Amino acid sequence: MYDSKQTNQLQKKTTEWISIAKKNKGGEVNSKNVEELRDCLRFHEYRYYVQNDPLISDFEYDSIFKLLEKFE
Repeated sequence: MYDSKQTNQLQKKTTEWISIAKKNKGGEVNSKNVEELRDCLRFHEYRYYVQNDPLISDFEYDSIFKLLEKFE
């Protein structure tokens, strides 16, 4: 479903979102970038549930998911 280029791009974006979550800056999620965050979450759900090969820890996933919850 995801080629290597997409995987690399999404993993890079995920690292940025994790960094934002660690700084507790939920306000950085806005209507312009929320779709990017959702794409990252969908990608990691696919890696976890379909491929059984997660690239991030459950804690990291939860931290960026909470960013989305705060926005919504």
